[in-house]
Amino acid sequence: MPITLAQAIRTALEAEHNATQFYEQLATRSAGQRVRQLFDELAAQERDHAARLEALGARDPAFSSAASVDVRAVQVESSPEWLRAAQIDLRQALQVAIESEHNAQLYYDAMASSCAREVAGFFESMARTEARHAAVLEQLLQRLDEPRAPDELYVELTAEPEAG
Repeated sequence: MPITLAQAIRTALEAEHNATQFYEQLATRSAGQRVRQLFDELAAQERDHAARLEALGARDPAFSSAASVDVRAVQVESSPEWLRAAQIDLRQALQVAIESEHNAQLYYDAMASSCAREVAGFFESMARTEARHAAVLEQLLQRLDEPRAPDELYVELTAEPEAG
């Protein structure tokens, strides 16, 4: 049985909350100020995603009754590894985060292609943002062994792209 828009929003909302908690944990564990700022910014953007999803859900009368998430999609932007964030190193955390951001992009792309046009743009915008998160995290992972990554890498997340 296909999931409803309300279930999709509820699932995405849970995933965004999980992502926020994961990035907050990584920020508190990060020794470097720039890396901590990156994770703080990612957590803030995930909180913003959750707020946008809640606003979208408020427009759907079925949202309040869609208390459960689709178990097939529960790992949209989370993974079992996120539960043990305090026990993994930065390299492992980045790998988990990159995979999860890609999963979120795929999920939002799928939602965009299966929703009405007035809602599809919202999910397309979310997919682009998740892709950007993954790209920045991939750059950080590639540069992890460098003495110091350039500041512009960490600043890339401060400006959200225009909604499409």
